[in-house]
Amino acid sequence: MNRLTYDIGSGELTRSDLYLQREVVFGTLSWDMVLGKVETKDNSFIVEFNVAEDQVLAGGLRIPLTSVSYNDGRLSMRIYNVTADKTEISNPGSCPVEAINIELIAADVPIDNINLFKKSFPYGGELQGDIDLQVPSVRLDMKLRDKVAYNTDFAMENQEMTIKYIVGFKPIEQAKGNLYELDDEKLQGLSPDIGGGEDEEKLFDSTEFAPVIFFDSRMFNKRGTV
Repeated sequence: MNRLTYDIGSGELTRSDLYLQREVVFGTLSWDMVLGKVETKDNSFIVEFNVAEDQVLAGGLRIPLTSVSYNDGRLSMRIYNVTADKTEISNPGSCPVEAINIELIAADVPIDNINLFKKSFPYGGELQGDIDLQVPSVRLDMKLRDKVAYNTDFAMENQEMTIKYIVGFKPIEQAKGNLYELDDEKLQGLSPDIGGGEDEEKLFDSTEFAPVIFFDSRMFNKRGTV
């Protein structure tokens, strides 16, 4: 997940990794997927999904619908429309993930955190009405060694038949005092017209995985806090 930041004061547009310490929903229902290799590398946790056999491969591969829950010491990801046969899990090694548990969830099990699916972009799914997915899913439950913020990046391989989630981590101390830490209420109040501007701007632009934050650098001190 990336964040696009547009500074109205300087006209500069920058892209940066979006590290979070909160729950979030991303992706959409796509082809049937099978959980593949799960491994850790350096400071990242990597999950591989392969397109299931006998799929009608039309419309292009999409990131699977995924809900993430986070609290101190634990990160959990439930990925929908995914099953698992045999899954290889590597030794976590030096990665902040201390232990990994994989749970296969039947299609009739209700979705986790229905309210999050109905919340608005960029953290929620913006789904409306009754939500009843009725698809199998997989939950990856990760016990963390330390308090960290997380970022999820994506890669497609094997002629777009394989998707990888690359979950990176950053110590809390490195994430504090910058825009990554803004919660819903602060983001709602971070309007570009503060300071006498006339034009109203939307806070976010619905790019696929990159919330766009509009701000005026004159509103911030050198540490990037309001």
